[in-house]
Amino acid sequence: MPQKSLGQQNYDGFAYRYAHYAQDKAANAHYERPNTLALLTDVRGRRVLDAGCGTGLVGELLYRQGCRNIDGLDYSPEMLARAREKQVYQSLARQDLTQSLDIEDNIYDAVISVGTFTCGHVGPGAFDELIRVTQPGGCICFTVREQAWGEEDYHQTLHTFEKD
Repeated sequence: MPQKSLGQQNYDGFAYRYAHYAQDKAANAHYERPNTLALLTDVRGRRVLDAGCGTGLVGELLYRQGCRNIDGLDYSPEMLARAREKQVYQSLARQDLTQSLDIEDNIYDAVISVGTFTCGHVGPGAFDELIRVTQPGGCICFTVREQAWGEEDYHQTLHTFEKD
């Protein structure tokens, strides 16, 4: 069995503490999941990718908004097991967002990623793959931890995407 990375060990540990995970995240002032979801105004009938789905908090909220075609990706098998328990995802897969994704081009109407772009975890390089799997005219909605925004080159990356 391959050795787990420090990040995977941390998130696997969070999964075991699942009963408190939602409360921990909701109590963290930097966790912006409800505000981010408000940007996805009409999810009914849309195909949505929850990139870095964790225990399925965002998928559950999307489902409550009427979205019934949600796929989820996460690096932690234990997080995916908790997300599966929510029974809101069409599919769940273990994938590393810092690598090429095993997903066809242009298949999602929207991609959402909340709590994934943070320090020493997933950086702005992951946007290339998220853009690739999103249909032209689709929406990519994400949060970035403030510290990561300052330490990594998110501003320049997004500026380059705007120009292109």
